Amino acid sequence: MAAAARALSDPDAKVRERAASELWAREKAASPAKAALVKALDDPSPSVAIRAAGALSFLGMTEADLAPTRERVMKAPEARSDDRFMAARGLVGRLPATTLAGPMLDYLHEYPAGNNATSARRALDRLAKAGDRAIIAPIVESLRRARKPNEKYVLLATLKVFEPRAQDVAAWMPVASPLLRDPDESVRQETLWLMSRAGPLAASQGDAIAAMLDDSDSGVRRRAALTLGEIGDARGLPAIRKLDPGKDAEAFVGERDAARRLSAPKIDPGSAFQALMMLDAGAVKGLLDAGLEPSGDLAGNGAPLYVVLQWAPLSCSPAVRPTQPATKAMLKMLLERGADANAGDRNGNTPLMAAASHGCDREVMHALIASGAKLDAVGKTGLTAFEQGLVSGHDGLEELIAAGYRLAPEKAGALEKAYAARPASLALVRKAARK
Repeated sequence: MAAAARALSDPDAKVRERAASELWAREKAASPAKAALVKALDDPSPSVAIRAAGALSFLGMTEADLAPTRERVMKAPEARSDDRFMAARGLVGRLPATTLAGPMLDYLHEYPAGNNATSARRALDRLAKAGDRAIIAPIVESLRRARKPNEKYVLLATLKVFEPRAQDVAAWMPVASPLLRDPDESVRQETLWLMSRAGPLAASQGDAIAAMLDDSDSGVRRRAALTLGEIGDARGLPAIRKLDPGKDAEAFVGERDAARRLSAPKIDPGSAFQALMMLDAGAVKGLLDAGLEPSGDLAGNGAPLYVVLQWAPLSCSPAVRPTQPATKAMLKMLLERGADANAGDRNGNTPLMAAASHGCDREVMHALIASGAKLDAVGKTGLTAFEQGLVSGHDGLEELIAAGYRLAPEKAGALEKAYAARPASLALVRKAARK
């Protein structure tokens, strides 16, 4: 720790940047270096200053304290795209959404995969939830230039956040409709989800959606059938019924859910998402009683259990032991109501991955595993829950090892090298190494 604090004064900006990053990763454990980090807020290198701000966000400095540094980095012509993204992410609610959207969209375009894309999606989601519809235009323009499947997916998911209005649908429809023929099935599905969200406003796409009933991917075919029903096209329910439940169990689930939607009271996905994010047990219980599907997708943000562990800002932290009772109570309620422990988001991310990456304790991990969470599941990043949690090296990962999770020798060797400078993470890698 002392060495990292001293390195913040090194004449080499790269050394100072690495030191600030290391202290940021230590979170509250970096408190002995706080004075050096405060000084680094004025560092001439935007990369050093923004990482110092990130570290200080764990050490008692408020968003108001850190805003001047972030605004300076946003305006610095020499700042890299990742510097400007981190600055914009910390200024949501302080600067106009249209000012912040550019750095976020540029970052996603430059880094459209893995954890970087996940960070961009969270930032854009938060920005969109602030409600400024003026950012729809730059999102649509980014979608027009997007080439990578995951970039398209994130942009489509962000557009879904907005309650559809005719002028907005008119803006994105010409760009989104060609994506119904995109080579990537996740992009095709997410485009269908966006059109479902638009409801009757997307009725002009009925023929294009109906053509997808012959798509090569069974998930796309099912989503197309449901979307037809949701946009008010009479071909919807007959198409669902043609999916033989005897041959395709998932089709039966789709038909069942469609029938429930026709008879159940309307659940506002935005309200449900907010209640889950705030860990409001009373509100969530009321929503479940009113028909909220415990494993259903909430407007592209994932299933309720995943929302609690991935999106609720205070659900878990490696620095909080034990994990707070409100998180565990919500987890217990959803599992008792039949939540699927593997139901996550459209990228294949699961509740166990969210719990691991956000630092939930062993009790939370145990509850998920006992309910059937798959230890070796991987999402689009190709990483398991264990691998996603290694960056903080927290004790909750011990539960995965106790449940039988093991690393293949080649993977263990690579991770030992990657985490050689992080003793806690390295110890977990060695414990999980397959013998």
